[in-house]
Amino acid sequence: MNYQNQLVLTGELNDVGAPLRMNVEKSFRRGIELQAATSWRNKIIAQANITLSQNKISAFDETIYDYTNDITVARIFKHENTDIAFSPSMIGGGSIGYFMTVGRRNHELRCDLFSKYVGKQYLDNTSNELLTIDPYFIQDIKFDVKLLSHHGYSMELAFFIHNFLDVQYSSNGYTYSYYYETRITERFYYPQAGRNYSVNLILNF
Repeated sequence: MNYQNQLVLTGELNDVGAPLRMNVEKSFRRGIELQAATSWRNKIIAQANITLSQNKISAFDETIYDYTNDITVARIFKHENTDIAFSPSMIGGGSIGYFMTVGRRNHELRCDLFSKYVGKQYLDNTSNELLTIDPYFIQDIKFDVKLLSHHGYSMELAFFIHNFLDVQYSSNGYTYSYYYETRITERFYYPQAGRNYSVNLILNF
């Protein structure tokens, strides 16, 4: 996709914490998405997907304010062929599950392992290697039991273990720069939860 005047995130927040955006004259997102799935005797089901992309800004002007003196001065820096903020070049995921039925009413039992990989992202549009979100790989496990009644009613109970490997990672953040005698660049990250659990109950009548 080729864009004219695309609205992209700057990586900054306004005074109430909402993300700021800017228009860039020329940019593009190009890539390929692949997906595959297979099963074995309807017992083991697996699927995987991957997205590879380039997400680039041809050129844009970065404005940074200088507060060194009593009068605020805007400094302009030109950038070319940089990565669009929060746009990883690689995203992948997959799952593998085991399914079985038990009893006369064919109660359903299932266990799934979900995996997700997100590649490096930039906090802003300058492709500054100091302003990145590290790649991360997380996995979840789901245990699912579905009980069927002879009246057509069912109860489904699911137990989740999120991030069961207890990976320490961040999936988002923000940054901003300014001058006060010298250039100062701040960066902040949102840490995500470690291993955690949840239960889901569904009743069908």
